[in-house]
Amino acid sequence: MTRLEELENKVNEQSKGKCYVLDRPALIQKDMKENAEQLKDMTIKEIAEYYGVSYGLTAQYLRFVGIKTKRTYAKHNGEPKKVHKPKMSEEEHKITAWASAYNKGRIRYVYYDMIRRCYSPKDNHYNRYGKRGIKVCEEWRNDCKSFYKWAKDNGYKAGLQLDRIDNDGNYEPNNCRWVSARENSLNKRNTLMVTYKGKRKPLSDWAIEKGLNYDTLKDRIYRYGWSVERALETPVDKD
Repeated sequence: MTRLEELENKVNEQSKGKCYVLDRPALIQKDMKENAEQLKDMTIKEIAEYYGVSYGLTAQYLRFVGIKTKRTYAKHNGEPKKVHKPKMSEEEHKITAWASAYNKGRIRYVYYDMIRRCYSPKDNHYNRYGKRGIKVCEEWRNDCKSFYKWAKDNGYKAGLQLDRIDNDGNYEPNNCRWVSARENSLNKRNTLMVTYKGKRKPLSDWAIEKGLNYDTLKDRIYRYGWSVERALETPVDKD
């Protein structure tokens, strides 16, 4: 039974046979004032569970009655001291400013898009990344500034896209690079790669180089079973 339920039962017992309106916020805030010393040593989450109300309402009630909990304050030498996040170094400030300003802050979009596609089932691309087991290395996932620094040190420029060298590998420094949109499109699982005279290229590149229609070239090799040499060296009018 939550503290709020206990308070409601107490009020019901005291008001038998009487018509009354139960003001739950007032009931909770009154009880908070009476138990302020106890609540100061609890976190907001613990207090919310204790009363059986939401985290947001609990925080609001605590502000109204002027109680500062461990959520905001920590005791130090017997006196309450506000807990601050560690200050960023000058280098961290610079890299964060760069990420926010350069190319209208697009690098930040790249970072959070990478996180979403790997960890959010609601993301449109989750099935091709997170569901396949693709992850973001702990260094980047836990600290966006480390990703921004890697991006800057490894040639990020406006118009470039983040690409994984091994399409089945994770997002990590040794498996990522910045490439053009065309280069990125070629490093897909469904890209058809063909080796001809010792050179390995996408089938689309060979079609352009040989002046052949892509679909015709594809059919020659994968539908009719022609050798790569025959498919590339035979003019269209001799099909």
